[in-house]
Amino acid sequence: MNTLKPRRGKLFLIGGAARACFKKFFDLAGGHSSRILLVPHASEDWKENGDALALELREMGAARVDVAIPSQPFAIPRGTTGIYMLGGDQVVLVKLLGERGKRALHRYHRRGGLIAGSSAGAAGQSRLMIAEGMADKQLVDGSLVTACGLALLKNVVIDTHFMQRNRYNRLMVAQFLGKAGVVGVGLDEDTGILVDSNIATVYGAGAANFFVPQNVFKAKHAQPEGEPKRLSVGNVLVSFLNQGCAFDFETLEPSEV
Repeated sequence: MNTLKPRRGKLFLIGGAARACFKKFFDLAGGHSSRILLVPHASEDWKENGDALALELREMGAARVDVAIPSQPFAIPRGTTGIYMLGGDQVVLVKLLGERGKRALHRYHRRGGLIAGSSAGAAGQSRLMIAEGMADKQLVDGSLVTACGLALLKNVVIDTHFMQRNRYNRLMVAQFLGKAGVVGVGLDEDTGILVDSNIATVYGAGAANFFVPQNVFKAKHAQPEGEPKRLSVGNVLVSFLNQGCAFDFETLEPSEV
C-alpha cells in the first residue's frame, strides 16, 4: 500500500494536549538550532495561542520562531527546520491554508522538511479527514462528515483525543466512508507518531491505535420510518501500540523499535 504522499519528509502527528510530545518536536526540529514556523489557523484564538506557544519555544531555546498569520498568503520562511500546526478545527485549518498553502507544505515536505501538528493540526494532514459528527458515539448512517485534508498522508484517516473522548466508533465509520483500504489511526493525548517513509514510530504518554481493514464487513440496517439507518462494521484488525513500538504502513504490521 502506498500510504505516504510524498515520502521524503517526516510527519509528527500528536493526539492533542502535547507536553512530552511537544518537547520531542522541538528536538526533532533541531533543538537550540531550530527555526520553527507555527501555523495557528485552526485556532479560534489564533493570535493568543500562537504567541503563547512561540514564547514557550523561545524559552526552550529555539533559534527563531515565526507565527503564520491566517489572513495573509501562506509562506514558509527560508531556513525553517520544523512546522507545527496548532489545534482547533481542522476544516478551518485546511480552508484558510487554501491551495497555495497546501502546495507550499507539499514542496517543503518533498525537500525533506518536518511537519508536525497536534489535535486538528494532526487530523488535517491526511487526504480523508474527519470533519464533524458522531458526538453521541452512535453508529448511524450519515452521522459523520468527512472532507479532503492536506493529503500529506494518502490511505490514512487520523482521529485525536482518542481514548479521552472515546472515538473508537467514529474512526470505524470514517474507515467505512473511506471505502477501499483506509488505515485508521487513533491518537491518545500527548501521544504522537513520527512518520518516516512508511514507518510510524510511537512516542509519548498514551497509545497509538491502528485500525486495519480485513475484508471489512459493512451493513446498513433499516429502522422504523423516520429514524436513521444504523451501521454495522466488522473484520477490522486493531493494534494498540505504546512508545517503543512502530507500525509499518506498507506491510500493515506492528513491531518493536
